[in-house]
Amino acid sequence: MSDPNYMALFYNAYNAARLHVPQERKNPFEGTVTTDVLRGEQQSYDDFGISNLKQKTTRFATVETTDNDMRRRWLFANWYYDAKLVDRQDNIALLSDPTGDFIKSLAYGVERLKRGVILTAFEASVSGGKNPGGTSYSFSNTAIGSGGAVIVHDTTYAGAAGGTSKGLSTDKLILIRETFSRWGVPDGVPIYLACTFRQKSDLLREQQSKGQNTSEVEALVDGRINRYMGINFVETNGITLTSNGDLDGDTSVFKCYAYIPEGIVLATSPAPNFAVDKRAELVGDTWQIRADFAAAAIRRNENMVIKVECANTAS
Repeated sequence: MSDPNYMALFYNAYNAARLHVPQERKNPFEGTVTTDVLRGEQQSYDDFGISNLKQKTTRFATVETTDNDMRRRWLFANWYYDAKLVDRQDNIALLSDPTGDFIKSLAYGVERLKRGVILTAFEASVSGGKNPGGTSYSFSNTAIGSGGAVIVHDTTYAGAAGGTSKGLSTDKLILIRETFSRWGVPDGVPIYLACTFRQKSDLLREQQSKGQNTSEVEALVDGRINRYMGINFVETNGITLTSNGDLDGDTSVFKCYAYIPEGIVLATSPAPNFAVDKRAELVGDTWQIRADFAAAAIRRNENMVIKVECANTAS
């Protein structure tokens, strides 16, 4: 049976280790998305529609009522775990050390897990309806110029395909801001772009080729700032080159995502649940250390996320 003292040790050690996780091993989306605590197997989020007032045209007119457009979405908890065996009870105390390999490995794993569920949520289908499964909301996987939510790698100024295939460019950043404005996102709401270091390099090379002052972009690339043209960059190695991953299926691209904080909800356990149990069926003084963690993420609205295709400029 689990010893509660050991569980408290692991819980405290995990939190201590997480505070010291190097920045590149932390969830890069921390502070840029809406966060919540998982309270059960499923929980709902309501999206209120736009209210429009009616004009009163006569005296003593009869009141006309309208129903609120309630677009409920459901988030389902997913549980993940890791389990280790140790052959002496004394090793448990060593493994609960915040500087120990087990705790550091667990902290890194949890942070990558959060990153992964967010990346998946950007364009995954979302269950909706008054009850789960009553309807579903799909990502608008067509070009911006055709009414969708994708800035294609060969986009034109108007957001249609057929232009020059590029990596990340100032034209694409302009399209991001223009599209969010058209969708009704107020000016001043933070806009984030999840990308790799390659996309930052694309911007630097673009400015150099134009012979413009590159001081601002150089500062962006070397990490002194992470903002350009009003867009905040979230750098992550979780985005990789996808072979023939563009809408046409004939060009390898990095699938980057522009979003506002309300666009994604991440719900997690406050910390992993730990259990330390003696394995009586195994020879010797063998103990099992198990950690469980729950995490899930959903897209709150289709007009809060844009996919940005970036060609592989190094090829």
